[in-house]
Amino acid sequence: MIRYTKINKLASLVAVSAMVFMSSCVKNAGYTTDFGGLKPIVQIVGSGLGKFTDAAINFPATDARDTLQFTVNFASVDLPSKDVTISLDYDDAALTTYNASSAIKYAKFPDSTYSYTTKSVTIKAGSNYSAPVNFIVFPNKIDPTQNYMFPISIKDAQGNTISGNFGTMYYHAIGNPIAGNYVWDFQRWNNPAGTGSLSGLSFTGGSAVFSPVTPTKVTVPSGYYIQPRYEITFTNTGGILTNFAVKLNDDDVAAMANNGVTVTNGPNILKADPINKIYKFQYTTVTRYIIDTYHK
Repeated sequence: MIRYTKINKLASLVAVSAMVFMSSCVKNAGYTTDFGGLKPIVQIVGSGLGKFTDAAINFPATDARDTLQFTVNFASVDLPSKDVTISLDYDDAALTTYNASSAIKYAKFPDSTYSYTTKSVTIKAGSNYSAPVNFIVFPNKIDPTQNYMFPISIKDAQGNTISGNFGTMYYHAIGNPIAGNYVWDFQRWNNPAGTGSLSGLSFTGGSAVFSPVTPTKVTVPSGYYIQPRYEITFTNTGGILTNFAVKLNDDDVAAMANNGVTVTNGPNILKADPINKIYKFQYTTVTRYIIDTYHK
C-alpha cells in the first residue's frame, strides 16, 4: 500500500503566494504585483507541524509492508535553470525539539520497523518538484502501544533557502492500547426500532482499523451511509482502561444531516471490553437502527 500526496501546479502557486505575504520586498501597485524580490524556497510538500496529523501512520497493523511518499518543492516564480540537488536525512534534533514542547513523547522508530534510504533528490531544471521520496514501514513489527517518530528534514539545498515551516516531515505512529485492526460486523435495520429482518446491507467478517488520534482516543468508521466515524475515548490509568465514551464525528453528522439523514439517538456503548477486545456501538436515525461490532 502506498500513501502519496498528489502534487499539482496549485500547490506551487500556494507556496509562492505564501512567499508573497512573508516578503517585505513585494510591492503592490494597483492591480499588479512585483515579484522581483522573491527568492526560491525549498520545502517538503505536506510537511511541517501544521500538517503533523496528516503524517500519522495508520496502516492496518497486520500489513507486512507499506510505503509513504513525499516530494520536495522548489517554490519560485521562475523554474530552476539548472538541476538542484536536495540533501535529506533523519533529524534527531527535530525529534528532541518536538518532545520538549509536547505532552506526547516519541521515540525513534526501531530499526526493524522501517526502511529509509533516499538521502538526496534532484529537482530537474525546468521543474518544480523532485521524484517521490519513499519511507517504508512494516506495521506488523510496530508495537501499537508505543509512540514512534521519524522526522525527515532538508539538510542542504545548494544555497537556496530551506523553508522554516515546511522543511521537516514528521512521520509518526501514536501508541494507543486499543488501536489496530479489528474484525467488523455491521447490522442495519430499516426501521428505527431495530425489529424484523436485517437489511441486506448488513455484513459480518469485515475489517476496520481503530486509528489513533491521541494515546486515549481512536476513530473507526460505522458501516452506515457515508460511514460516519465513531470517536472513542477512554482513561488509561497504569494500563487499566476505564471511562469509555463514544460519539460520532461532528462533521460527519452534519454532512449526513445536510443530506436528510438525522441521527436521533446515540451512539450508545453496548459493549466496551478492552480485555477481550470487543467493542459494540449502536445509534438510530429517523428511519434506521444501526449496530457496529468490532472484535479481535
